[in-house]
Amino acid sequence: KKISNLSMHQPQTWKEKENQQLNSLIESNTINNDEIIDILFKKLPSSPLKNKLLAAIQEENIEKIKFYTQDIFVDEDLVYIINKDSRTAGVISCQSQKRIINIPVVFNFSFLSVFEITVIHEEAFKKVKSIQKITFSSNSILNEIQNEAFYSSSIQSIVIPKSVKKIGDSVFA
Repeated sequence: KKISNLSMHQPQTWKEKENQQLNSLIESNTINNDEIIDILFKKLPSSPLKNKLLAAIQEENIEKIKFYTQDIFVDEDLVYIINKDSRTAGVISCQSQKRIINIPVVFNFSFLSVFEITVIHEEAFKKVKSIQKITFSSNSILNEIQNEAFYSSSIQSIVIPKSVKKIGDSVFA
């Protein structure tokens, strides 16, 4: 049940510290779902993501738990999950109250770290009521929109980029 196989050295990164805290709670048999979420998402202000992680924990869905505990970054409007190996990113959630959201070609974490946005993940804009229009850069390389990405949202206008090859179920239901 350990989150990772860390040695007992002093944590070097915040991820290692989180893993050490989780392992300590697991070993003490005093862990509860709220503590897991607090440790994993203490830097993330997005309640919808915390709720998704909680649901994954309650379902004991290891794949979703792994997904929601990857490297996640927040900018002004969107929350991204990144894949360092492929240098890609996906939109996982929206925290904006704006009426129009642009999904850029890349997410710039720093001037040295640029990730191409290739996917809008499952339920990313689900039940987001503030957004009326979503735009994409003309050179978008988005290739997938997953299940229920815009489910029960207030979006009135969107033009899907030509680069999109896969659209999931109930995307706009």
